[in-house]
Amino acid sequence: MALLCLLPAMSLIIRHIWFFKGTGKTLEMEAMRQKLFSINAMDCPVQVIKKKRSLIVTWNHSDWKWCDYMSCAGMKTLYELCLHFEPATNTVNISDKIRSVYFIVCPDEVKTGLFSWPRPLLNLYTGEKWTIEKYIDCIPPDFSFTPQEIKSPVLGTLRKHGWNIRFHYF
Repeated sequence: MALLCLLPAMSLIIRHIWFFKGTGKTLEMEAMRQKLFSINAMDCPVQVIKKKRSLIVTWNHSDWKWCDYMSCAGMKTLYELCLHFEPATNTVNISDKIRSVYFIVCPDEVKTGLFSWPRPLLNLYTGEKWTIEKYIDCIPPDFSFTPQEIKSPVLGTLRKHGWNIRFHYF
């Protein structure tokens, strides 16, 4: 019973403690979403997927070039950054999730786990260079396929464009 109460309590604590205020002029929600979708046009191992009312930022395992590098790097878990926009408060609710991934034949046979599990990622890189512009003209050796390489540029871009960030466990 105590374990069942621990998870919601942890989620509540994370939600109230980890709040980061946006720093720049606020970009409208649709413009911000389009800026994030511009990642898909870049030649990088990151992709943005629309899922219901949220955006999922994850590794692009469907591109043969990047799939091969991920497989060679020994990737066993696929990191997903879930973004849910609240335009009334200019806040993006963010949760980290992981799911298992198996590279059988890239990219035709990549098996991902059915369930994604919440995993709060505490380590972030900060600074001016950590925006999605970092993905422009990247080459495979630039990546070690860690969650920070997805989360830090996305959060840096959101904050730079005036969006507040609130973390969630679920």
